[in-house]
Parts: sequence; C-alpha cells; structure tokens
Amino acid sequence: MGVEFWRFGASPDVELRDFGQAAARFEDLGWDGLSIPAGIMPGARMSAGPGQAGTVPLIPLHHPFTALALAAASTTRLKLGTSTSAPTIHPREAAAGIDLLHWMSRGRMVHSFSRGDSVMLQTKRAGGITVDEFSRYLSDVHGYLRRDDADERARRYGETWGLDWHQGQSKPPVNVSATGPKMTDLAARQADGISVAVGANPRRIARALHRVQSVRAAAGLSAQPFSVGCYVPIVVVTDGDYQAGRDRIRWSVHIHARFSAISGSALADVDSEDRSSIERIGASGHAMAKPRTGGATPHRDVAGELVGDDLVDRFAVVGNPDECAARLNEVAETGVDRILLLNPAPSADPEDRNSELLARKVLPLLR
Repeated sequence: MGVEFWRFGASPDVELRDFGQAAARFEDLGWDGLSIPAGIMPGARMSAGPGQAGTVPLIPLHHPFTALALAAASTTRLKLGTSTSAPTIHPREAAAGIDLLHWMSRGRMVHSFSRGDSVMLQTKRAGGITVDEFSRYLSDVHGYLRRDDADERARRYGETWGLDWHQGQSKPPVNVSATGPKMTDLAARQADGISVAVGANPRRIARALHRVQSVRAAAGLSAQPFSVGCYVPIVVVTDGDYQAGRDRIRWSVHIHARFSAISGSALADVDSEDRSSIERIGASGHAMAKPRTGGATPHRDVAGELVGDDLVDRFAVVGNPDECAARLNEVAETGVDRILLLNPAPSADPEDRNSELLARKVLPLLR
C-alpha cells in the first residue's frame, strides 16, 4: 500500500524545547509524517519564568514554525507539516517560514492552509475570511515562493523584493485543507494538494476526490502533480471498552464535524443519518473559542452533549487493531495519497498511547 500515514493532532504533552525529541520518537515508531495544528497547541508547554513553578501551556495564539524547526533538526525521514495554518500573518512571512523549513528539512515540509475560522474566532475576526480573500492570500504565498510577480507585490505591499535565499531548492508544496465545495474547488485550482475533512466516510472522501479531478480537468491541470489527503479521527481500543474509546475521540469528532455545517446547514454531501447531528454541532459554534469557565475542559463537555455515539462510530474510527486497519483500508481504497490520523486531545491521552498503538499495532497491518 502506497498511502502515507501521518500523525496529526494536538501536540504531544512535552515542553516546547523537547519537541524535537518527540518528533524523533514518531520517526522511530515508523510514522510517515507529523502534522501539527497552528494557533493553539494544547499539549505543548514551556517552562515558567524565573521565580515561577511548573510549566505554562503555549496559549494563546502562536505560530508552529518553531516546533517544526525543532522537529526538522531532530529527524531525517519524517515528513513535516501544518494542519492547518490560518492566513494570520503577512504572506511574505508565511512564505519565508515555509521556505526556510523546507530547506532545513531537506524537502520534507508540506504546508497546509485553511480559511481558519477557528483561529480567526480566537483573534476576534469571527467568520474567518472570504473565499476570495483566501484565494488572493494563497496566490501571494505562491508568488513569494516562486519569486515572481515582484511588480504586483510592490504595488500591493510597497515591496520591491522577494525571497532570495535557497534558490537552488524546489518550491515547497502548499496544500489547502477543505470540506465544502468552494474551498475544494479553490484547492483544486490553486494548491499543490488538498486534505479533506469529512471524517472516515469513504463515500464523502470519494466524492471530494471526484470533484477535485473534475475541476482540475476543466482547468487543464490534470497532468500536473497534485496530492490528496484526508483527516480521520481514530482511537485504538485494546481492553474492549469501546465506550471509553468513543469518549476519548468525541472532542476531535466535534471539531471536525462542525466544518460540514459551518454556515448552519449541513453540506449537501452529508449522509442523511448524520445531518441533524452535524447541524446541531454547527449551530453550537467552535467549542475551543468558548469561554473556559466552570472547569478545565468545558469544550469536552460541549462535545459530550452534541456528539452521539452513532456519529462517533461513523465519523471516526474506534476499534481494536484489526477493526481500525479494516476501516483505514476502506479509506485508502478511495485513492488518497495520505491519511492524517487525528489523535485524542492530550487531556484524554496524556501519555500519547494512541500514537504508539497505531504505529505498532495498526499500521503494520496496512503495509
């Protein structure tokens, strides 16, 4: 099987300075790639300042390039990337970071952008940016990475220069994460690849791939390289307690299922048995953006109220190693190039046992 399996999810529960060691562990376990979210990394911590005890989480907003640089310096084979970065910084700075990481990793960097509704909520820009605004931003990032359109950038940003270093290396791939038709079409036309966030549903994944192929064919892009991935929430059950497994991955299902009803109504390709549940999740707003009162993880309480077991079983993969491998094989047969396996939050799996179980018990069944 030629599919790549990427470890994705909130950062491992380590201090930021130890992130390179964590990445090396994933490489030793046999993962093909490591993808981290931009914005909030619930697991990553930094030592408290002088005179303060303990550690502090990397909250609020930060950029993932520091963690990825540590990972690049500590690994040799593991592919690295973001899932996803929001357009919160100037496109030149974004391109500079991508370019430098691509050089540091010797071509192992795969950067992914999205409109970033969740991060935009945290930065007080509710609703994210429009598809047209995102299209212009992505075009600018590509322009900086290709070192072209200098006159246009000078007109728009008052700049007369672009990225001049590392010109001997190939252009880093820039992907887009998408769920709905508008962003899927944009990714097909403008990006180097796409990762679809529709859960472990082979029918929805296949529909998205067919749409991408149709859009690229109509634009005359079929002959150009283009990679396709998908996000799959997953938890391995080894003790027979499937309910506990559902509870560990429920929050991750809540976060990703919401993208299928971001405007309030479920997307047309959502299966009938999931429409009402996903619309309730969409109407609830982004759990991580809600005030954290009355406990350390009320966002998980929100997920418990809205995400039923049936939706978890369909949208995510919950099972023993053989069952997980069978579900992932169904996803792989859709023709995707990579599957980004979304782990439970650190609060639900502080020792990151799920990543090790996947690498040791599930992935060998698929290779």
